[in-house]
Amino acid sequence: KGETIGDYLSADSFMDIMLKRFEERNIKFYTTFNVFFISSLVNEMNADIQKIKSGEETYNSVDKDNKVYIKSWVHHPPMFNPLHPKVKKVIMGFVKEIADRYSYSPAFGGITFHLNMPQPMFYGSLDISYDDWTINEFEKDTGIKIPVDKKDPERFSKRYSWLIENNRQKWTAWRCEKITGYYKELAEILRSKRSDLELVVNILEPVMPVMDEQRSKWIKGEKK
Repeated sequence: KGETIGDYLSADSFMDIMLKRFEERNIKFYTTFNVFFISSLVNEMNADIQKIKSGEETYNSVDKDNKVYIKSWVHHPPMFNPLHPKVKKVIMGFVKEIADRYSYSPAFGGITFHLNMPQPMFYGSLDISYDDWTINEFEKDTGIKIPVDKKDPERFSKRYSWLIENNRQKWTAWRCEKITGYYKELAEILRSKRSDLELVVNILEPVMPVMDEQRSKWIKGEKK
């Protein structure tokens, strides 16, 4: 039985009621993903930076300052690595579940990703994903070898510095290509249920005055 939404609508029927009202008015309904926290991933995550430095794998974001993210908050990158297989599996499962449940309704149009910085469906910033798994994938796909000792406890920040100074364009392009490929997979999940279902990407950065300096640079087209 679903939880209560407001004082009178149960969560297990709320979407069906909404879809019925949208059908009556011939309006499309898109479910929006606004994800900060995923309990199943939090319960099993390795967020011990010392263990990660010693070589243990993590699906948490590791940033340019040798820091592992253990929470999400607004205007900061996501706590989870969006391309790690365990993170992808969870998000793909959410998309499939929603498609399975609601594709019966002609009003259901698909899913929208609400992409502000903390969302684990994209990177949000070049500041993150210098962990061992991501770098191994990048080197394997591109043939580029980053000249940083793989056992160096400070390797995450050193990788960032080398990539930004020497291969920023290829590093950025690789990340974009991988995210694009991921979104194609998600779109196929939707279309496998109904051919007209859509995955909509709603990018909400640069954000408002909280990040005035960075926002101003983006608006001017500056890269750094």
